Amino acid sequence: MEQILEFIGNNVILVGVWIALALALIIYLSKSGAQAIGPQQAVMLINRNDGVVLDIRDKKDYDTGHIVDSVHIPHTKLSAQLAELEKLKSRPIIVVCKMGQHSGDACKMLLSAGFEQVVRLRGGMAEWRGQNLPLVQKAVKEKAAKTKTGKAKAKPGKNKAAEQAPAQLDQPDKAAPDETGQTELGQKEVGQEEVRQDDNK
Repeated sequence: MEQILEFIGNNVILVGVWIALALALIIYLSKSGAQAIGPQQAVMLINRNDGVVLDIRDKKDYDTGHIVDSVHIPHTKLSAQLAELEKLKSRPIIVVCKMGQHSGDACKMLLSAGFEQVVRLRGGMAEWRGQNLPLVQKAVKEKAAKTKTGKAKAKPGKNKAAEQAPAQLDQPDKAAPDETGQTELGQKEVGQEEVRQDDNK
């Protein structure tokens, strides 16, 4: 005990800073009015209690990776689009932002609108990614679909060229010379001349 008091006496400024930070955190959490849960708790809430993820990040961040079946309403448009969430009032709502800095305000807004089961994801999507949990990447999916479509369009051209090649090879070469160097046509003409000469004799 004496050592603790001695440490506090020697580091008054440092201890004061830590106390101030702790009070600020308590005030911030009390203002948000919603419980903070970790990614694993969020997964359990989704699977066992039919929880809904509300992603309030902007569209660019949302498209780079979001939780499966999440509802996307940007933080700046949430107040104007609260009516879209009315059908979800009976289900737990997990508010997700980029790093946890905006989810508190969004939770407060939802609670004021009559939503009772509102929680926020601690650490936001940064924490979710940090635990290597699954994400849906819209941009990657669209790019893969376009690449697949492009390959499918290129295949008919190759098949058409392959079909034409055998047809050209099957055509007989009427003017091909034999071993004596004469063509088939030339041999027929010579044969007719011999018949005519025999008749004249």
